[in-house]
Amino acid sequence: MSIILSNNVTAQRGYRGRLVLKEKALIVDVVDGIAWVETQRKSSCGSCQAKKSCGTSVLQKVLGNKRNLLKVSNPDNFSVGDEVVLGLQEDALVKGSLLLYALPLLTMFIFAFVGIFLFRFLGAEFTEGYSILFSLTGLGVGFWYVALSSRKLANDINYQARILAQGFPEKIESIVTIRSRHEEV
Repeated sequence: MSIILSNNVTAQRGYRGRLVLKEKALIVDVVDGIAWVETQRKSSCGSCQAKKSCGTSVLQKVLGNKRNLLKVSNPDNFSVGDEVVLGLQEDALVKGSLLLYALPLLTMFIFAFVGIFLFRFLGAEFTEGYSILFSLTGLGVGFWYVALSSRKLANDINYQARILAQGFPEKIESIVTIRSRHEEV
């Protein structure tokens, strides 16, 4: 069963039952086994009946269709101009999003509460200025940890988009497995 997420992104159960997100892309450069691919961000506003009164539709008109440039492994030696389908495991997207958005907020709240309890334990007055200081420190620690983790995850093959197929099949839902040098297909 496939899930259509937008005009050009679908998801389907893939390798080992994991949900795989797929998107069409165009190879714009190839260097030493690495392909630079371009995807176009599209919203599904064109098919929505509320597009005339929707804020998302207005933003889409103002910002337009933005192009994204990604670096992916090119084990099959595709060349510039080839149309390909990229895949990314959904759990990688979810974990990455949680790391990027939730962790800094969580550390901000933890540091604020630690500050409150620390000041109460010491019998000192915890003012709003200290609350802001502890919260911003926690937010900074969270972003610092995200930066360290993102460097580590950048080299983890499970968190990288992969080329699944060449061309734009009629239905990209038909591509089921993710190819990898480290996994059996």
